[in-house]
Amino acid sequence: MKATVLCLALSIAICSVENLLAQVVYGSIAGNVMDATSAVVPEAKVTIRDLDRGTTASTTTNGSGNFRQGALIAGRYSVRVEKMGFRSYVQNDITVSVDQEASLSISLQVGQASDS
Repeated sequence: MKATVLCLALSIAICSVENLLAQVVYGSIAGNVMDATSAVVPEAKVTIRDLDRGTTASTTTNGSGNFRQGALIAGRYSVRVEKMGFRSYVQNDITVSVDQEASLSISLQVGQASDS
């Protein structure tokens, strides 16, 4: 009987530790990039900057104009989108929360990349 109780207690303790280790501390940013005519913009460079820590992550839009960057520590971020033939787009103070996805809809304007 003591062995059964001990085995049960150890099983509960191990499961509790595994649950603590599995706690999510990340969120993500996803979006869709279009031009002024609502056409998708594939292959646009997306730079995501953590405003609190100064780190950056980069990705590109897919053939449907979509992007997603996961594994972002909760905090404040900025997103910069660049594509040749379009003005750069910047959005600041995007809040990423734990286990949540911030969703953006971005419209690029025709112009030079240095115009923002």
